[in-house]
Amino acid sequence: MIWLLALLWPLEASLAAALPDPRIEWVELQHSGKLEEALDRVEEFLASQAGNGVGPKLGAHYFQGRLLTALGRGTQATSALAAGLAADPKLEPWTRYRLAEVQIAHGHPEVAAGLLATLLGSRSSTELENHAARLLATALRDGGDCRLLANLDAWSLKTAHRRPLRLERANCRHGRDPDASYRELAALLAEGTADSVAFAAAGRLAARVEEPPPEIALDIAMAFFGQRSFEPALEYFTRALQPGALPLALRTDYELLYAVARSYFWLRDYRQAAERFDNLATLTQDRGERARAYYQQARSLELADDGDAADRAYDRAYAAEIDGSWAAAALTARVRIAWLAGRENDALTLYRQLGGRRRWHATRARTALFLAASDLVQGRADRAGDWLTTAAATTGIHPPEVFYWRGRLAEAREDLPRAVQRYRSALLDDAWDPWSQEARERLGSPTLAAETKRSASALAASNRERDLLSAWLLAPASGPGMAARDNLRARLRARGLERAFMELATVPTPLWPLWESPLTSVEGRLLALGDWQLGLPAVARYFPVTEARLGLTRSRLLAEAGLTRASILTAELLAKRAPATVPPGLWPAELTRNLYPLAYGKHIRREAAGAGLDPLLLAALIREESRFDAAANSAAAAYGLTQFVLPTARRLGRRLGLEDLGTDDLQRPEIAIRLGAFYLAELGELFARQEHSMLAAYNAGEPQTELWQRYCFSDERAEFLTKVGFRETRGYLRKVLRSYARYRELYPGLAGPPTVATTPGKVSSISSK
Repeated sequence: MIWLLALLWPLEASLAAALPDPRIEWVELQHSGKLEEALDRVEEFLASQAGNGVGPKLGAHYFQGRLLTALGRGTQATSALAAGLAADPKLEPWTRYRLAEVQIAHGHPEVAAGLLATLLGSRSSTELENHAARLLATALRDGGDCRLLANLDAWSLKTAHRRPLRLERANCRHGRDPDASYRELAALLAEGTADSVAFAAAGRLAARVEEPPPEIALDIAMAFFGQRSFEPALEYFTRALQPGALPLALRTDYELLYAVARSYFWLRDYRQAAERFDNLATLTQDRGERARAYYQQARSLELADDGDAADRAYDRAYAAEIDGSWAAAALTARVRIAWLAGRENDALTLYRQLGGRRRWHATRARTALFLAASDLVQGRADRAGDWLTTAAATTGIHPPEVFYWRGRLAEAREDLPRAVQRYRSALLDDAWDPWSQEARERLGSPTLAAETKRSASALAASNRERDLLSAWLLAPASGPGMAARDNLRARLRARGLERAFMELATVPTPLWPLWESPLTSVEGRLLALGDWQLGLPAVARYFPVTEARLGLTRSRLLAEAGLTRASILTAELLAKRAPATVPPGLWPAELTRNLYPLAYGKHIRREAAGAGLDPLLLAALIREESRFDAAANSAAAAYGLTQFVLPTARRLGRRLGLEDLGTDDLQRPEIAIRLGAFYLAELGELFARQEHSMLAAYNAGEPQTELWQRYCFSDERAEFLTKVGFRETRGYLRKVLRSYARYRELYPGLAGPPTVATTPGKVSSISSK
């Protein structure tokens, strides 16, 4: 009998090795949403493998604990993860982190803080330490023992992750010397004043110290300024800049005084801001700094509706450094002011000056578009052609914008075939671009409908793929348009490369590369256990976008794991690899939905309904503001899904019954989405529910948007889009409005009625008082 067992043992081991990895089924059930069934399989496996060590080696306790957490069974999850701590030393730090999450969720921050402090003291993976540092800061704010930070200085953390913990240490009241807390807060400000930690440190110092030393007062002011809390910033700037408080060199520092002037600007005290910028311009000897100060003075005066004074200040900005970076912008502003004041000859003289330097050509082209749009919306066609030729010949000008206005010119000249051709060019460039959407509306107008239909029918009979695409874009719902689409699709499917892309699908779980060889990294093991958040560093290795099916699988799984930003990025990388011959309208449906997901859809629908908004407009805004990343923060001190700065969030929050909001609150999805919907609705009331103006104000502020509206001779969206003066805001509007068009196409059942109404006819101008 013994010899028989000896013969059978190698066979049994061979058969066991040939058995499928049980994690395949667990992960497949998890991603199908069958968590209870997955849990049953994991627990059956653990029971069958009791005592032989196979379960712990596969990470079964870890998987079990995460499933129980997802099912809301905190006590059982704690037991499972605790068992994993002892059973699998290689996964111990990651298990400890997940266990800490469970403790916080179930009201035990003190336990979580202890777990995380131990993890950080053990020096595990850098990425895991970053996660753990953020979670420890949360645990300490929720009631964890701050004395655990005694060894903070020995932990191997990046500065960005160490600073929040130093802030909590400064706030520690367990036997800590108050002077030590003061020194810690002051040191945090000395280290940097631009982040939310500095803002919190400044607030605590301001509350503790009635008369801080001038150097500390200045740091407090800069921290408030960095987070756009301009009223307290000015209070502390005033304290720091009193005569004799600081060395003269610091009290006359250009960037410091510029921050003071900008504070008045952002508080909309434009007269005071203009005066401060004027003083700054006379103070500095640097020509570039002087030009910058005069330019900002002119902007302040323009927003104060004093066109004549603004014109003189722009002239001073130009003269301060004729060959500098502010000169072309100042000339453009003077063209605009003269034109809107009816001084067309002066405006055209200034416009010709923009042709004098090659590096000014892009600015000249934008000015040409301003002039052409002004004429065309008022029905004048005799001058716009030359201006549009200038714009079309300039590198960097958005092609659909030029195509659109050339189409308008052709319409004004009653050249209907040429107008359809121009609008078709815009659609071919990007069918969802806002300029292309404007072109589509013109194509459907009574003036052009018949010519559009004729052109689409002729193109649909062509054998050229570009003509078939054109016919489909011109008349997507007509018989010829749909026939052209089907013909184009069939032609593309007949070619191997195009067909492979158009039929792109995800890879079934059993065929993932994860199972092909032993997993050498912990992050790879975490992916095999369905943990895409902590396993993220290994994703590119096992799911490379160079293999398109694996890339699509990666995008889907990242989205399912709540890592929407990473999912969109992956989808964008795949999109860049699409064959140029396949138009986006024929891309795989899953890839397109991964590019334009509806993360947090329940919150978005509820808050949009309460605010009277189309939920898809709100989704498009969130996509472009944060890529659905709840933890997003920007260099401009904006936080969360809807990217609010703290003062605006607090102003809106008070009206919603949300008192004393902090930056952590802005990173809670339900609060961020509620604030975003409420603010958009508020902007809708201010801007007659015109979506383009609402979005412009969301990005650049209400006063600036009102100024751009005053540049317009009509209520047409197209004119407004051209006359937006900030390149950043023009890009923002293109992105959000394009995404909005995609969302309305992809999710028609969720779309509300568009809120925009464009009624040509309004004529307004800048006051010249």
